[in-house]
This record gives sequence, C-alpha cells and structure tokens, in this order.
Amino acid sequence: MEMASEKKRERYYTDTCGVLETLIENFRLSPTPDNTVAISVGDAIDLARQFRKMQEEDSSDAKQFRYLADLWSAETSFLSDLTAVFMHPAYQRIIGMGKAALPHIFTELRDRSGHWFWALRAITGDDPVAPESAGNIRAMREAWLIYGKRRGYISGELAEIEVADGK
Repeated sequence: MEMASEKKRERYYTDTCGVLETLIENFRLSPTPDNTVAISVGDAIDLARQFRKMQEEDSSDAKQFRYLADLWSAETSFLSDLTAVFMHPAYQRIIGMGKAALPHIFTELRDRSGHWFWALRAITGDDPVAPESAGNIRAMREAWLIYGKRRGYISGELAEIEVADGK
C-alpha cells in the first residue's frame, strides 16, 4: 500500500513539474532570481484552465498527426514519384489540419527529417529556402527549422542547427 502511495506522489510531482515548465514556457512567465514565479491565484486558475484546454487540443492534434504521418510514411516509403508521395491522402489531410499541424511537422522535421517542405509551404504560405538551396535537402531542412524556431513552432534547442538573429 505504501509503495503505491509513493508512486502516486512521484507521478504527481513529475506531472506538476511538467505542468509548471509548460506554463512558464507557453505563457512567457519570468522566474525571479530565486527561481520562483509570482502569480495571483486567479491568474493561476485561468492559466490552469487554458493549459488543460491546450493539452486536450494538443493531444487530439498530436494523435491525429501521428496516425496520418505513420500511415503516409508506411504507404509511400517505397515510392520514387514525389508527386504521388505528396498527393497521398494522409499527407493531404495533414495539410488540411492547417496551422495545428505545424508544431508536429517541425518536430518531425527536426527529429527525423523527411519530405515536409511541400506541406510547410502549403500551410504557411512561405518559403524560407533560398533559391540556390532548392533541392539541397539539408539546406532546405535547416532553413525551415530556423523559420520554425523563430516563429515559436519549435521550442528548446535545435541540436544541429545554429539559430542566430543575423541569419
């Protein structure tokens, strides 16, 4: 009985730390020098409600994206015709998710690479890839990851991409 209680406390602690980190990151709260965050009870309740709603939405979008991305990958990994790859119904449904898909696409591009450039252009209406880099997958990936980082779609550090304001 005591072991279950300890595991429950540990899970609660882990979940609480995760919630606090996410709140600080997503709601741009600034810790004080002693590493605390001052917030009113009312604001904390509002943030908790927003966070819960955001978690539910993210969870649903994340599940849908993962399902579609896995389906797309499984059914197109053997294709050499890129038009067929990009016109696959699962890829098109990801594009249809709109901006809700962007954090997931950027995470996928950062962690696994892949042919996400068409979807990124379709959803954002932008193309940060320099004309001389067209066709250079590594340069295209870097350009899009920098784009995603600067617009807040990618949080944390980009392991192999240096994001500098001057670039």
